[in-house]
Amino acid sequence: MPIAINVTKSVIDEETLTKEKEVIANEINWYLTSQGPIVIEELITKLKEALTYIYFKNDAIATEGLILAVTNTNSDNLKGFITVKDINVTKAELSIKFPHYNRGNAFKTTFSPKEPHCLYQLQDVYNHIQKIIEILEHYKLTTYTLEQLNDLIKQTNMFLKKIKFIMSQKDENYVYSYRCNPKNFIPELPDDFIIECYINMSNIVVAIFNISAGHSSQHQLSSKFIGRVKTIKSGHKMNLSNEVVVECPSPNLLKFNKLINDISDLANNCQYKLKVFLEKQ
Repeated sequence: MPIAINVTKSVIDEETLTKEKEVIANEINWYLTSQGPIVIEELITKLKEALTYIYFKNDAIATEGLILAVTNTNSDNLKGFITVKDINVTKAELSIKFPHYNRGNAFKTTFSPKEPHCLYQLQDVYNHIQKIIEILEHYKLTTYTLEQLNDLIKQTNMFLKKIKFIMSQKDENYVYSYRCNPKNFIPELPDDFIIECYINMSNIVVAIFNISAGHSSQHQLSSKFIGRVKTIKSGHKMNLSNEVVVECPSPNLLKFNKLINDISDLANNCQYKLKVFLEKQ
């Protein structure tokens, strides 16, 4: 006896599947036409705002710079302030006191150079943000394909990850870039002093090392590297005898990092939706 085939059920299933595909296609088209352009515009706006926390737009800060206290809460071995204008340290007054240096007396020095000390991490971050904005503005459309929007968001997230990485640590390949020129201090820094300025997330770090000469064929210098000790090659043999590392909270960098996190959330949410759409397609 032949088996009966339920043609009606098969037709219904096919119609249901077609309707579901239409619903998904309409949803994707709606997102790409109305939401995609909004997301790209919002990313551009927020990224441009982020730049204002690196290159100051506030008139008072832009003229005078941002003055940050340099204080070690655990001891009095470092006191003073630094002035930051845009990506540069333009001035500093420091009182440095090590127990086994200068008979325990404080060494006072002023940093007021003709050429300021550049915070290269901020310069690097600035360049990355400018590149993202350039890409997003170049491909700003009234509607996108899934592939176009997905590619833009992936590139944005890639740059944002790089920015967060740069803000979180020094690059040991460019250790000399973080060192302030000893000749730019008054009085000039002693030969056994090294002062570094760099970024750690929302802080500008002032790191001071008092070093002593030694004898070895292996020329190295031990230098602080965001919470870890790294060995950096140098032209002289030096043994670390005293060090102090102070993080100076910057309100501008705090706002900058919060905004970068908001931008990351916006891009990640968009990428998640696009991933779902690509899977449904």
